[in-house]
Amino acid sequence: MQIVDSHVHYWDPAQMRLVWLDAQTLIDAPVLTDSVPAGGSGWAVEKIVAVQSSVISQQALVEAEWLSSLAAHDARIRAVVAFAPVEEGANVRAWLDRLKVLPMVRGVERPLKSETQGFVTPAYMDGVRALADYGWSFGISAKASQLADALLLAQSCPGVQFALNHAGYPDIAGKSFESWRDAITPLAALPNVTCKLSGLLALADQLNWTPPDLQPYIDHIIASFGVDRVMFGSNSPMYRLAGSTYAAWTDVALRAVSKLNPVDQEKIFASNAARFYKI
Repeated sequence: MQIVDSHVHYWDPAQMRLVWLDAQTLIDAPVLTDSVPAGGSGWAVEKIVAVQSSVISQQALVEAEWLSSLAAHDARIRAVVAFAPVEEGANVRAWLDRLKVLPMVRGVERPLKSETQGFVTPAYMDGVRALADYGWSFGISAKASQLADALLLAQSCPGVQFALNHAGYPDIAGKSFESWRDAITPLAALPNVTCKLSGLLALADQLNWTPPDLQPYIDHIIASFGVDRVMFGSNSPMYRLAGSTYAAWTDVALRAVSKLNPVDQEKIFASNAARFYKI
């Protein structure tokens, strides 16, 4: 299986400030291109999408340049998802124009997890709608309790493609399946939303997770979004929080979809992400 990994993080705390990393002793060291293996048992990582890591906003443009430069060290890195302050509305175009000089940028994110309910203002919608003129997607990093706002945003911006990160952050450790299912199903009905099969290990019981804990969430993602709008992501290196590895998470994900036919498995692990990020 050739894999196109839709969600990989890289950082170097010596060069950029990541405030949230201060409390994460398992992952507070530099994460560079050697963090993603060439492959494992029956699979190889062919292409990578490098995703912003919530550095302080003053350094976000520098981060986008740095992520782009990593392709010189690992040719598998083919796309960058950068930060952009879309809440600035139409004024965000000045920021987007600065990103436009980086040819690897394929989308932007503005992490939403810390936002209060009702964060989708008219200005926010205008900022996200501007992405259509650049041909860029918007990554939704929202908790399950914020998915109603994410739904409103995706409905209000039909010309923009959305990537729902980490399956909408279900509380797997707390076994809150029904509330997550009810929130994610309307999002899945929107044709401009694609879901990333990523990040689930960090959302499970990090000391005692087992593959069956993840299966209901994976099954619902595929059943609701369909095999054409689900794409694998490692969320590297966050699986380290669960005492796991890139290879272990990839093997779990492959086994979780093993009942699908080979064509549909290939869509989830490669061609959907390649199409979405135009790589």
